[in-house]
Amino acid sequence: GYQTWVKKGDTKDETFHNIDGTTSTVKMMHQSKENNAWVGEKFDVASFIYKDGYYCMDVILPHEGETLSDCLQQIDMEAMDSIYNEMGVYQVELSMPRWEMKYKTDLVRTLQHMGMVDAFDPYSADFSGISNHSLFLGLLKQATYIKVDEEGTEAAAVTMGGMYETAAPPSTHIIFNMNRPFVYLIRERWSGAILFIGRVVKMD
Repeated sequence: GYQTWVKKGDTKDETFHNIDGTTSTVKMMHQSKENNAWVGEKFDVASFIYKDGYYCMDVILPHEGETLSDCLQQIDMEAMDSIYNEMGVYQVELSMPRWEMKYKTDLVRTLQHMGMVDAFDPYSADFSGISNHSLFLGLLKQATYIKVDEEGTEAAAVTMGGMYETAAPPSTHIIFNMNRPFVYLIRERWSGAILFIGRVVKMD
């Protein structure tokens, strides 16, 4: 089974430290749960598995005093693969702000100009090499927003309302307070394909 995202009653007004040195008051959601995570010297990563089991949202959170840009310089796909392989089960004390981001880029037109035409032809498109699910075409056509609130995560054509509990006992306890700039990735777990990647550096 799975548990719902977070209870609205646990959401409180708290401070988010923007990348430009200013602060914003945000609706901070709270939850304590067993979760997959990785703890590093300069940043931590938590991976939230959605209820369908196919997708997850990975959050890269620098430690206090570390800059997001410095942490990102240490990360490439090889490093992320290593992090995924080293993840353990933690009791995660999670604080996550509500956020909503809208993208203005016309991905379909951009990719067509780059020569990616067959992907948008229902007769020619073939994504069997990267996924068993007919998801990517719709995402490319509709990848215009992501929203995270107490009901879950909605990202373009993919709506996810809850997250799995993990069956393994937690190895230790960590605090994962997303009150400062972070990076998020939405990933298909089985293929490893990254569907979305973005930075949250300032809250309005």
